[in-house]
Amino acid sequence: METLLVRWANEILYWVQVDSWVPARSAVALHALRPVTGEDVPDVPKEGAPRERAPQRYVTEGAPAGDVPQNGPEDDPNGGWYLAATCAGVPLDVRAMGFRGEIKAATYHQVAVRQVGPEPGRWQARIILDV
Repeated sequence: METLLVRWANEILYWVQVDSWVPARSAVALHALRPVTGEDVPDVPKEGAPRERAPQRYVTEGAPAGDVPQNGPEDDPNGGWYLAATCAGVPLDVRAMGFRGEIKAATYHQVAVRQVGPEPGRWQARIILDV
């Protein structure tokens, strides 16, 4: 799952740096690797969001080589994960948002993802960004 977290963070950085677009609201869900259906993509309220992103899905370790499931992942005997997300956001406004410099990338240094608490679906993550 650590790979999945780093890839997702770097995708967000790409939106900010290349598209000048900042996610303002996101709905993110992690799933065990299996065929993707439209029901897997969480809903994000559209009100107040001038621009939306298409759902992005990624596969982490254990997935078949080269498998980025834009059209749906193959079954994976190793039990990988994928991320389904919908983001609503706004154009980057450097002055209004207090922009103080770019983040170069999300790194794998000390990255950690773990399930916490007794109830399912609660996760804690740590990621270090290179500035």
